[in-house]
Amino acid sequence: MKLLRNIRYILFALIVLGCFANFAHNGYGLTIVSLALMGLAIVFFTEAIIDIVKLKSSFLFTESLLLALFIVAWLFKTLHLPGAVIIMIVSGGTLTVIYIVRGIRLVIKERKNNLMMGFLTFFVCLGIGSGFTGWIFKVMHYPGAGTFLYANIVLFALLVLSLIFK
Repeated sequence: MKLLRNIRYILFALIVLGCFANFAHNGYGLTIVSLALMGLAIVFFTEAIIDIVKLKSSFLFTESLLLALFIVAWLFKTLHLPGAVIIMIVSGGTLTVIYIVRGIRLVIKERKNNLMMGFLTFFVCLGIGSGFTGWIFKVMHYPGAGTFLYANIVLFALLVLSLIFK
């Protein structure tokens, strides 16, 4: 698993590098991003298979599988392949529901120990889930999607900062 984690970090770094290259109007920027995302999808699929073989957790398996499907759907949408919208809505919507339910479970679990920390983790899970929803809206070109994503990023940053300083 450590090898997969290191590969994941390298792929995230390549995605950032590709975004910077695309921002600088280099022709290879989107190619780097697309290949790194495909590699990331393969890593998530591999982690899902390892989680199901080792019977670790159904949450980890479902999360890895849905993240991989979301990345594949984004690549399909970029390449204008059929079925991208359906895969993206199903995987992103399911991830949103999973993270909201996970947040509610954490509030219930932390209710006796530290209620404030439970609410902060709930709002972080809610921010992650609404981030997937905002990304779907942005890719589908719905009105107000950009504002929704920017507000989500600001609120998520404030929540993470409050968790760090808590």
